[in-house]
Amino acid sequence: MTAADVKSCCFKLDLWRGSILIGIFSALFHLGTGIWTVISTLGYMTKNAHITNPAILANSWLLVSGLFGILLIFAVLKKNTKLLQLWLLFWALSLAISGSYLILVFYFSLIMLYITVARGDDVAGQLAPLIYPYGILVFLEFWLQLYFLAVVYSYRKSILPPPPTTEVNEEGRNKAEA
Repeated sequence: MTAADVKSCCFKLDLWRGSILIGIFSALFHLGTGIWTVISTLGYMTKNAHITNPAILANSWLLVSGLFGILLIFAVLKKNTKLLQLWLLFWALSLAISGSYLILVFYFSLIMLYITVARGDDVAGQLAPLIYPYGILVFLEFWLQLYFLAVVYSYRKSILPPPPTTEVNEEGRNKAEA
């Protein structure tokens, strides 16, 4: 048993139902947010006739995350450990990106606090109340992603076949080798 092993998910759901719930939540949230931002970006494009690369990247990441939510549902229903491993790798990458984003938000918050306190800048003072709640949301989202990763990891571990056992003779060698 490792530190990442959990026995149930969310509200005392078993790991199978919890993994399905995580897949549904991920698919709905990421696809919904991705589609909403695409529509918003298209509205912005008609007014300004250009779009920035970070906006395209963010929209693409949301849509791919939604597709991976659907992949998780399929993998859990089929009890496919290889697809679950693929989802875990993608989610770990997503978690690394969220962690770096969390560091950036925290760093930017400290800069805004410094500008507000040390220099008495009113613009930074007006922006700071907007940044702190956002930083708290990013922090909570990071830990929620980490919990989702632990639940799906535990589910995958629970459906893996047990490793083969080898019998050992009196000399400490495997009976198959002797």
